[in-house]
Amino acid sequence: MLFDPAGPVFQAAVAPFLVSFVLVGVIFGLARGPYKASLPVVGAAVAILVAYWLAFSWPPFPPRAASQKLGYLFAASTLLSLLLAFRSSRPDIGRVVAYVAVIAGLVWIAQSRITQGQFVDVALVLVFAAIAVFGLARRRDETVDNGVAVLVLAFAVALIALLAPSGSILQLSLASAAAIGGYLVWTWPKRRLNFSEAGILAVGAPLIWLGGQASLYSGANDVALAIAALIPFAPSIRAAVLHSPAFAKDWLRPIATGVIAVAIGAVAVAVALFVPTN
Repeated sequence: MLFDPAGPVFQAAVAPFLVSFVLVGVIFGLARGPYKASLPVVGAAVAILVAYWLAFSWPPFPPRAASQKLGYLFAASTLLSLLLAFRSSRPDIGRVVAYVAVIAGLVWIAQSRITQGQFVDVALVLVFAAIAVFGLARRRDETVDNGVAVLVLAFAVALIALLAPSGSILQLSLASAAAIGGYLVWTWPKRRLNFSEAGILAVGAPLIWLGGQASLYSGANDVALAIAALIPFAPSIRAAVLHSPAFAKDWLRPIATGVIAVAIGAVAVAVALFVPTN
């Protein structure tokens, strides 16, 4: 059952973790120069795309539903993360691409809601998406910290989707968490890789799009999702609050970041559990 290609455990956990782990390792082993650290995160993006294909097959074009658009958006984020990995020395360009890609993807997902005139709901989703991207971009050089924050974000979105309930978003969020885990294995406790703007597109954007879809179409708790959008600020909070030299160590700093991220995520899940949606 664990290795059954048709089983949810394989599709949401085993496959994305293994694909990410193998691809990140292969890319890290083959890449040279400055790309050795920046390119491997693309392997995690490919793993998320593979997880989507395993669960839902490839959608028709043009896609007829928001969930079908995710496949094309995941493919786009994989390609963009690859391009940004080659431009890792230009964070200004990377940030602009990350913002534009995330917002454009959400506008495409929200197309039917925009047609129905639900402008306020869509605008709020876009604002909190931009906030999440800003949180990741603030500490772009802290690879493991950002990876841990995105990992916790994936589990938070999954639990909020479970309470909605939305099985598809739950499965894809867990698959994203598995892909991120396969990436983090290579860069913790010893840092070897760079997250940067390529990481925002590779693993951050898919989760933001999933959260947007959960808000717009699945009846997920909007307040909970808004709180979850603050999880990417965990590395910044850790840097502002914990000044001890001990937290400068590569192996310990992500643990402190993870504790802060889990605390924010726990508040988000608690709101989803106990605060009724409108």
